[in-house]
Amino acid sequence: MTSVALVLYPGITALDIVGPFQTLVSVPGLDVFFVAEVAGDVTDETGRFTMKATKSFNEVAQPDVVVVPGGLHVRTATENDPVVHWLRQVYPTTTWTTSVFTGAVYLALAGLLEDIASTTHWAFYDRLESLGTPNRTARGCGGQDHHGRACQRASTWDSPCPRSW
Repeated sequence: MTSVALVLYPGITALDIVGPFQTLVSVPGLDVFFVAEVAGDVTDETGRFTMKATKSFNEVAQPDVVVVPGGLHVRTATENDPVVHWLRQVYPTTTWTTSVFTGAVYLALAGLLEDIASTTHWAFYDRLESLGTPNRTARGCGGQDHHGRACQRASTWDSPCPRSW
């Protein structure tokens, strides 16, 4: 069974994670679950939509696939953010590490997009570039990471990589 960890954090854009959930949850052979710093309720950026993380970061050490959604919280996220720490820990063993829109900022903060042409929501291009990630519009394919595991391209969700669906 392939494990798919859908990351939740306070202030996420719900659509960025509900879309991947709905797409993947019924695929045979996938164990799709929500994960957060602490298992339990997580509220989106509107404060009106709550999702439940069934697992904590401490419980998920080697997911096969990771999906990081965007959200306005990325404006103030730093390298000390729990999402960033967890991404650094699990990335070496993931098959796919993906993000949706501004979730790319978390990947960049974790050092996963260094020198990989990536894209995000247009309002966050400068933030992504300030983290050492060359910006690329949603067209075309960027480079591969140092493990040869990532091709950056526009995906169903207009997401950056390291890996994109």
